[in-house]
Amino acid sequence: MQLQEDLIKLNPRDVRKWERTGRIDECDYETLDKVITTIIKRHQEAILLTDELNEAFNKLIFTHLLFATLVICFFAVAAKASTGAAYVLNNYATIITMMMTIFVICYCSELLSAASSGIANAIDKTNWFIGSLKYQKTLQFIILRSHKPCSLKSLDYSPIGIKTFNTVLKTTWSYFSLASQMYDKRN
Repeated sequence: MQLQEDLIKLNPRDVRKWERTGRIDECDYETLDKVITTIIKRHQEAILLTDELNEAFNKLIFTHLLFATLVICFFAVAAKASTGAAYVLNNYATIITMMMTIFVICYCSELLSAASSGIANAIDKTNWFIGSLKYQKTLQFIILRSHKPCSLKSLDYSPIGIKTFNTVLKTTWSYFSLASQMYDKRN
């Protein structure tokens, strides 16, 4: 989000007007180039950090998402089968805790993806067309890179987001319905 705001604040001066009047301030071009270089470096650092996070946690995220469905399902069946209020509350607290951890992972990844892809929209809000040709080409490269948004991934394959959380909930509900029916038939 900060990179988007920084890009929106960039205000290149109308080069064509200055060329007609003969008043071109070279210092402003150098300052603009330094600011863009800083923004590009920060964007690259964010991309590298995301890659390092994926490298470190993608297998852990996959394992957590895989077993969370089963664990939540079993605790839901245990809550249904429990007779004491303390056992029911304990099972529901575990279910809520598991769901919240999955939600936090999915939501943060969704925010990262939205911020990463929003850089192109931020550039579109600027007056990029009045900048120099070098400035326009630099922004073009930033736009091209932002078309591949950063996000946390499961097994370095599937991007994590709110849709992933929704899928986990749907799968858990399906397993719970099946297990609940089997439990009801036994009793």
